[in-house]
Amino acid sequence: MDRKQFLSRSLKASLGALVAAPALAHLGACDTGATEATVQGDSSSSAPPAPLQLAQIPLPYAFAALEPVIDTAT
Repeated sequence: MDRKQFLSRSLKASLGALVAAPALAHLGACDTGATEATVQGDSSSSAPPAPLQLAQIPLPYAFAALEPVIDTAT
């Protein structure tokens, strides 16, 4: 890859990020806690949507399994 190709691809990636950022921010602000009542048109319930819950899945190996390459603390 020469300098011209690098600059061209970098510019395209930067422009893509600038265009996609507002769209992704809008998607993140969407109401994900819609209930069946609001879907059916009954908006009398004024309870706020439940926050998203994130869970950390356990590793499929022991922490010390990669000890020769990566230490346990890392």
